[in-house]
Amino acid sequence: MKIEVFEIGSPTPFATYTFSLVFVTADQVGSNVNQLNESVSFVFGKIASSIILNGTTFDSCFNIETNSNC
Repeated sequence: MKIEVFEIGSPTPFATYTFSLVFVTADQVGSNVNQLNESVSFVFGKIASSIILNGTTFDSCFNIETNSNC
C-alpha cells in the first residue's frame, strides 16, 4: 500500500510511505449532510519512506517483523 503526500497545487508528492504485508483491521464510514468520512486502520510488517525537504531526499525503511532496518 502506498500513501503519497502533496503540497496544495503540486503534482509531485513531497513524501511517500510504502507499506508491505498490510492487513486492514477496521474500516468505518460516516456522514452528515455536507460530507462523507471514512477512517481506515491497518497493521503492517514493513514501512519505507521517502521525504523531500529543502531539495534533499531522505529515505528510510524499517521491518517490524525482524525489528531491523531494511
